[in-house]
Amino acid sequence: EAGQTRTIRWVYPPGLKYGCVKIELLKGGQVNKTVAYARIGSGGHGSYVWKIPMNQAVGGDYSVRVTNIFPSATDTSNGYFDITAPSPPAISVVTPGGGEMWKKATLQTVRWTYTGNIGILVRIELLKDGIVYPCIPMWASAGFGGSGSYNYLIPFNAVPGGNYAIRITSVTYPAIMGVSDSFTISP
Repeated sequence: EAGQTRTIRWVYPPGLKYGCVKIELLKGGQVNKTVAYARIGSGGHGSYVWKIPMNQAVGGDYSVRVTNIFPSATDTSNGYFDITAPSPPAISVVTPGGGEMWKKATLQTVRWTYTGNIGILVRIELLKDGIVYPCIPMWASAGFGGSGSYNYLIPFNAVPGGNYAIRITSVTYPAIMGVSDSFTISP
């Protein structure tokens, strides 16, 4: 998927201790672009972490070629792979996952996952029957690596009962949000 990182790995004769490799992206067997020049590695193994450009053309006939500069040696990946369009940004609330009973005036860990660029901050709101509960929304870091969490204080004045939910919304892109399944607040 464009925008994601993948590790390109290769092996080479262990007697070769120094060198540089050229890593190329091929499309239909033809050079599409040079990905990088990298150190050969150590102990017969090398790798390079590649972030696939967001604007990389979508296709199903990509391969990778790694070429040792000196002495000259080259190899191409055994099969083709696909590059797909980036997923649209999204937020999914993991916890609460539905059915929990959280006591008012307690700290509860709210967890979420996300895809794409949702910005660096999220707003956390308590909902009752789908309506924002009259309490101060919390702001938190969006997280790192596709997930985030926040210790949320259940309001002391929350009316005990069901049909509560947590909504996580991107501060930068307010159309990107996720809502948890229903949970209950107890006295």
